[in-house]
Amino acid sequence: MAMMQARSDILVRPLVESDLGDAARILCVAFGTFLGLADPQRFLGDADMVRSRWRAQPSGVLAAEHNGKLVGSNFIANWGSFGFFGPLTTEPEYWNRGVAQRLLVPTMEIFKRWGTRHMGLYTFADSPKHLALYQKFGFWPRDLVALMAKPVGERPDTSVPDTVPFSAVSPEARPGVAGHELDLVGPNGKVAFFGIGASLDAFGVEHSHDLVPHHERRDQADVPGRRPHERRQTGVALALRGAKDRRLLR
Repeated sequence: MAMMQARSDILVRPLVESDLGDAARILCVAFGTFLGLADPQRFLGDADMVRSRWRAQPSGVLAAEHNGKLVGSNFIANWGSFGFFGPLTTEPEYWNRGVAQRLLVPTMEIFKRWGTRHMGLYTFADSPKHLALYQKFGFWPRDLVALMAKPVGERPDTSVPDTVPFSAVSPEARPGVAGHELDLVGPNGKVAFFGIGASLDAFGVEHSHDLVPHHERRDQADVPGRRPHERRQTGVALALRGAKDRRLLR
């Protein structure tokens, strides 16, 4: 079977601020449609992934346009020697028309310009179409990642280390490993720092989003032990390119 060719009438350009509303809608509709939500536009609830990621690195966000209409986008992150991209989404009516391939070509050029040594992405482990798309660009499945959920209780969990609001941490004390990503946490976000002495070993970022409840999915398959308000997600695979061993960051 011949390999599908990317459309030549798709214009790929930087995503600009005036595109953010359409890009956010496409992201929700694309993921919501793929996952079978009754109302795809409610995929992210009150979360706004598009604007926060665009503010983190506007030069790393690409738009796909057809006849003056935004039909897709891709978000690329530069984490030092490691590069990550996603979400990459296209308008459902443009699926299987080569739009994602058109976005991936300049994505790889951006990584090359940044001098990225390792690259990765998350995709749906049970979707041969997604896996085949990224394999065309040298990405191969590496690890199966479990997406886990826990109901938020009214009382704080005292078993976890203390966290501090990111806004309360001086700029000099903020870890540089995540760069722009941590700058977007905002005054309501929390960051947990873990280290021995003056050495930073790890950090975690806490976000709060109103996710679409499980019962709004079209596939009403019941899972034993699952509460109605918990969200069911398909497993995702971490695909990597350029990593020769298990140590991603040196």
